[in-house]
Amino acid sequence: MPFPRFGRVALTRAALMLVGLLGAAPVAAHADVLGAYYERAVMTAANQRCSLFTPDLASALAAAEAQARGAALRSGVSAGALAEAAERAS
Repeated sequence: MPFPRFGRVALTRAALMLVGLLGAAPVAAHADVLGAYYERAVMTAANQRCSLFTPDLASALAAAEAQARGAALRSGVSAGALAEAAERAS
């Protein structure tokens, strides 16, 4: 046997922990990209209401919001979740 008994148990535990962590990674990534979109949507909505930024900055912010939306969609966030985030932001 290549591994003693206690080595196999430790290896099995480590493998199970790794599988658990990898299973949780998409959920964490999902929240991260949705949060990034929400932050940009909040700032865009605030600018639309209060004219906080110069036209150049407002344009850059709108582009950043569009990029965050695209990244969220590519990572698997549903369009409905993005619509809810945009609604909360405004």
